[in-house]
Amino acid sequence: MFDLTPRMVLQAKSNGIKPTAKLYMTSVRIVRKWFRRYKESGKSGLKDVSRRPQNSPNAIPEEKRKLIKELRDKTHFGASRLKAEYNLTNSSRTINKVLHRYGLIKKRKRKHHKKNDLRQEKAKKISTFKVLSA
Repeated sequence: MFDLTPRMVLQAKSNGIKPTAKLYMTSVRIVRKWFRRYKESGKSGLKDVSRRPQNSPNAIPEEKRKLIKELRDKTHFGASRLKAEYNLTNSSRTINKVLHRYGLIKKRKRKHHKKNDLRQEKAKKISTFKVLSA
């Protein structure tokens, strides 16, 4: 796939931003953004920038995660009991998420219920009805 951004920036440099936006059928704002990035960083500025957040303010600190993991390894308590016994400030749901992240909680196996064939079920009902009525 070819990239139009370098060509668009060079066009904007020689002809101006508004004519370039018309030529490439995009907004003036987009052309300005790429032109500014090119001015600041050169060709390397024309690469896409990650939109991932730089920090997560609600993330649990590493020390607290390690503490939860150690308590779980030592006691084998669940999230609610860990919170109650050790007066942890996080909610039991948050503690549960930490335990899941470390792989300390395993999913329960569900029993497989065999579905009955409807025709057979109806046949059974009809045959018992015939026996009763006869």
